[in-house]
Amino acid sequence: MPASIDDAPIHGGVEVEVLNVLGAGDAFALGFLSGWLRDEPLEACARSANASGALVVSRHGCAPAMPTPAELNYFLAAAKQDPVRMHRPDKDATLARLHRVSPNRKQWDEVLGFAFDYRNQLFELAQQTGADEARISKLKGLFVEAVAQTEKELGLQGRIGVLIDDRYGQDALNAATGRGWWIGRPVELPLSMPLVFDHGRAIGTTLTAWPREQVVKCLVQYHPDHPHE
Repeated sequence: MPASIDDAPIHGGVEVEVLNVLGAGDAFALGFLSGWLRDEPLEACARSANASGALVVSRHGCAPAMPTPAELNYFLAAAKQDPVRMHRPDKDATLARLHRVSPNRKQWDEVLGFAFDYRNQLFELAQQTGADEARISKLKGLFVEAVAQTEKELGLQGRIGVLIDDRYGQDALNAATGRGWWIGRPVELPLSMPLVFDHGRAIGTTLTAWPREQVVKCLVQYHPDHPHE
């Protein structure tokens, strides 16, 4: 460390349009430390730090906006070639795709799934039999217990999957989350045609509250004789 801040080296970054400042410092720190912990030169650490901060402030989000190494490499290379285009990285389709597909995710070679995300069907059964609608949620909780027992007794760790809704299965979803299971969660209004999302048009607002391990399941109803649009 130099005795004076004026003697410290200066490493410039890529200029971007700022859409959100939340997480800028965290992004800068993670970019710098990712290089520093690998004994990279300070210039390389600063380059990663500046790029990480630039990408986060160009997105609407904090932790979910943090870039992967693949994003950083692409961003820095593209900015070097055409800095004007990278002034709005949020509009770059390749960068958006890398942000979706490059994080490390668990690979599922086999999923033994139990689907009990039925909503309309179980509601209609309750109506027909005069059963209390609240018993549907209790039933789905019992399903989770049954899946857990099956996993343990048959040694199926790492292969279990479930489909659970949040209308009658929120407690079941909570019980299933954190067990290492593949969890699919529906977003469509049952039997809607054309497709309507269950919690309104702002599907992104719905997903922000989901645990990261839960996967979107969307069943689209269509008929081949319907108009293309």
